[in-house]
Amino acid sequence: MSSFRLFDSHAHVNFVAFEDDWRAVLDDCQRHGVAVTLVGSQLPTSRRAIELAELYPEGVYAAVGLHPVHVADQPQPFRVEDYAAMISASSRVVAIGETGIDHFRLPAGREAQDLERQREVFIAQLRLARDHELALVIHTREHPTKPPAAYAEVLGILRREQAAGLPQGVIHCFLGTVEEAEAFTALGLYVGITGIITFEKRSEQLRRVAAAVPLERLVVETDSPYLAPQSYRGKRNQPQYVAHVVEEIARCKGVSAAVAAEQTSENARRLFGIKN
Repeated sequence: MSSFRLFDSHAHVNFVAFEDDWRAVLDDCQRHGVAVTLVGSQLPTSRRAIELAELYPEGVYAAVGLHPVHVADQPQPFRVEDYAAMISASSRVVAIGETGIDHFRLPAGREAQDLERQREVFIAQLRLARDHELALVIHTREHPTKPPAAYAEVLGILRREQAAGLPQGVIHCFLGTVEEAEAFTALGLYVGITGIITFEKRSEQLRRVAAAVPLERLVVETDSPYLAPQSYRGKRNQPQYVAHVVEEIARCKGVSAAVAAEQTSENARRLFGIKN
């Protein structure tokens, strides 16, 4: 049985927000039994995720990938070989991502071109995860004013790729409907729940999702340094605060926090193929 009682399945301690105290944050996770997957968004943050994960014998893992909002702003075009090389070089890489489709921050005047490039890069990373038997961390965000379409688009891509086999995957920071969550879990994916579930506002639909989706299909995440839970709003989020997400899921499910912690941690280990 793992010595880590909680598992933050998505954090960015590899980002600049933690450059002065990443060691203290990760050491504290180790002391308090919080496992964490550090998620990259570009080549430098992906490399940093691996660098930090390799400093610990267990409990810290890396995901490498290109975030959809960065697809258009990279100095060099996306090359799948760059990420494949990182996978080959380190056993601490457990996932590809975060990748996906983002309708929220499309560059004005070239929305269609950027979305098409996002699709191409997402599919390339999905296939990379499949080829290397790694998990896929999927970012999906809707446009702030237009009718929702991003979740439907991601579902369509996954269904088209299904015949060749889908990798293990998680819909990171899920904010869709119960029906969309059920569509993703029907494909074998996990649903990632963040500190948004603790918010006084914006959390009602997410609570319904947490209540409806089987506990065996939920993972918890902080998305540190973003999305701090309600009691820490306005402050930098960090992996240890994942306990607040677990407690809220437990309330939604009518189970103890210990049960929710154990199951979501086991789910994360299964998602990432972690044996211990």
